[in-house]
Amino acid sequence: MDGMAIRQERRNPKEKAKKTNPLPMNVQVIPKKEKPKPGDKEFKPKRVAAYCRVSTLQEQQETSIQAQQQYYNELIEQRPDWVNAGVYVDWGKTGTQTKHREQFNKIIADAEAGLIDMIITKSSSRFARNTLDFISVVRRLKKLKTPVGVYFEKDQYNSLDEHVDFMLTLMASFAQEESRTISSNVRWGILVRMQNGTFKIQTQCLLGYDTSEDGLMYILPEEAKIVEVIYENCIRGKSYAETARILNDMGVVTIKGNPFTGGAVKNILLNEKYCGDVLMQKTFVEDYLTHKSVKNTGQMEQYYIKDHHPAIIAREDWELAQDIIARKRKPKKPQKRLKPVKEGALKGFVPIEADWTDLPEKRLVSASERGEGKYKKKEKFKNELST
Repeated sequence: MDGMAIRQERRNPKEKAKKTNPLPMNVQVIPKKEKPKPGDKEFKPKRVAAYCRVSTLQEQQETSIQAQQQYYNELIEQRPDWVNAGVYVDWGKTGTQTKHREQFNKIIADAEAGLIDMIITKSSSRFARNTLDFISVVRRLKKLKTPVGVYFEKDQYNSLDEHVDFMLTLMASFAQEESRTISSNVRWGILVRMQNGTFKIQTQCLLGYDTSEDGLMYILPEEAKIVEVIYENCIRGKSYAETARILNDMGVVTIKGNPFTGGAVKNILLNEKYCGDVLMQKTFVEDYLTHKSVKNTGQMEQYYIKDHHPAIIAREDWELAQDIIARKRKPKKPQKRLKPVKEGALKGFVPIEADWTDLPEKRLVSASERGEGKYKKKEKFKNELST
């Protein structure tokens, strides 16, 4: 058989299969390596941490979280193959966002740093209500050099189990939908209270007011004096920056303890609460997952209550302040070149228009002086020609 024939025979697998008659092979099975058990020399206990979360800071929630901490500490310590890596707790944090949960981020960082082998949590909704966040974190832990599993007690799933990805996605989706439903119910309750006038106005960041236990607003006299100074200065024509400088010189601070700025002064002047009224739903939450607050410029209904609570500023003064602010908002008319009057009784005076705002006094004086000097030179020249 020549070389060409040999190559053709090798390229024909059917012909080759007919001539092959394999003998039975002796396959040796190598047993899998058993994991070390407690008591073995090479045994290393699994470092297990627990994660808990409550969404409010109420007293009953505090009792609940203490019970959870005790439960997980006892659960971990009663297992001889586990060692307690800590119980991580987030207080008063929503489950729809992970970036604001300090202890959640810490337990994930510790796991990625190789300090934790497994995480236990009550359910997928306690771990994360945002499907994308949930899946992202679970997969990150799974891809570590030494994978870290998350065990969900209520659902009885470990994120490292085979064929569990679909179930985890399903669980996370249910948790997110539960969060959406809760958010919708809370939102509905707030709207109902706004509509019937029973919505409790928050005064934590409102200078001059506080709220009683029954939800009624009352005036704080010392803080009210600061508000009065702000409105008086506005009516007298002082700018926001000037008023802020006066308040800082007086040694007073904002409700948050910061020095006053022009912006802080303007916000107080624009707030209808100081004349006793309330405008509700100035902002709204656009997305229940991000909880981002958006200014309401007509996207949703608003609710206004007149004479809702005692006023610090008389209504006439408050309305006058709004008129002054509105005039400041008018677009500035382009200023023309300043030309002094050449002849007559007003010779040397510089005419301006009423809506020329923020015109520096120096410009007027300079224009008048320039004109006066120019006219004197012209008169001197005329006199010289006539002589």
